[in-house]
Amino acid sequence: MNNIYKKQFYFQQNAKNDVLSQKFRNEMFYALIVEVVEAGNETPWKSWKKQQELNLDEFADELADIQLFLLNLVLSTGLSWAEFKEKLKKKQDKNFERQSNNY
Repeated sequence: MNNIYKKQFYFQQNAKNDVLSQKFRNEMFYALIVEVVEAGNETPWKSWKKQQELNLDEFADELADIQLFLLNLVLSTGLSWAEFKEKLKKKQDKNFERQSNNY
């Protein structure tokens, strides 16, 4: 299965998660926050610490976790992948329009 949306949907079905429930949505929001913090912890953000390095491999792993939790939130909307991609396209178009108009 090549479509990450469908694969994640099947994963959640196999886990017997009700992706349309508020409980699932709440869990995904909090999990997403945790993963964003974990990704941040893999970056050299401490201005007071002299020796810091980006752990690119771990950072990329955390970004993958973030993407999956975001995908779970997309699933929780009940939108198809095509419908959500259209929302993304409209938002990108709006952002480019804003940028060209010095928003």
